Amino acid sequence: RVNHFPGTFCVGRKDRLTRCLARFRRRVGKEACSFYPKTFLLPSEYEGWKKAYKEGKGAWIWKPSASARGLGIKLVTRLDQVSKSKPGVIQAYISSPLLVRGFKFDIRLYVVATSFNPLKLYLFDNGLVRLSTRKYQKAQKHSSQRSRYMHLTNYRCERLNPKP
Repeated sequence: RVNHFPGTFCVGRKDRLTRCLARFRRRVGKEACSFYPKTFLLPSEYEGWKKAYKEGKGAWIWKPSASARGLGIKLVTRLDQVSKSKPGVIQAYISSPLLVRGFKFDIRLYVVATSFNPLKLYLFDNGLVRLSTRKYQKAQKHSSQRSRYMHLTNYRCERLNPKP
């Protein structure tokens, strides 16, 4: 395909991205990997996650391995909310995220790579910033489905958000 380069399969699924980031961390050391939260691949790393869960006090985010548009994502505050056998990725929840006027956000930038050796990239002049539709509050023990609208910034979730 013209719009795909070798190795891009690593970023298309959450489980593959987790494996790629783990390899990267082993190569460069964990100090260089502070840009992403503690992450576990389930079910294979369930016991490691369970240990980390018991040692920490914060919430976690569980995501299906091969899903998109916010489908299946859940905020985890109790051990019994996570299946030992269901494939997914679980990450430590970032409790103090960077906010724009009190809202979580993400940034999309569009890049075209015309060569990898030598590396030659072109960045499109216009990017995209997506805001959540509810102001951010720290994850609560008994968070509701409605709270997902303050944690997620994808179009599907925002379109389905009932008026406050």
